[in-house]
Amino acid sequence: MSKVLIIDDDPELRTLMTTFLTAKGFEVSSAKNGAEGLAQAQADQPDLISLDIIMPGMDGFAVIQQLREDPAFRDVPIMVLSALTTPDTHDRAIDAGVRTVVTKPFDYREIVFKIRALIASNSLFTAKTAPV
Repeated sequence: MSKVLIIDDDPELRTLMTTFLTAKGFEVSSAKNGAEGLAQAQADQPDLISLDIIMPGMDGFAVIQQLREDPAFRDVPIMVLSALTTPDTHDRAIDAGVRTVVTKPFDYREIVFKIRALIASNSLFTAKTAPV
């Protein structure tokens, strides 16, 4: 079972995502802010992290930077779910190491498709780059 961590300050979105993804066979954990999300990532070692950009305290870009600096999370797919729709935000997220950006509001079926694809492609990537 693939593990997904949701980091978002919106409690309703965390609840809906957890319910929907659990029903689709994912093991889901969540965090309400960046600092809590980093701690939860260390505890859970997720296969994918879904992250909001606009959060109080540590924003999503700071979380991405810390995750990418940690060897344990350098290759873990990060998917940004954000209401920010500017091309600059998308470019900044991709440049920071995010695999995909989804604009809120979104279709939950699209999210499941993207999560499955990102986890599958990451599994193929890590299998090919693993030391022999």
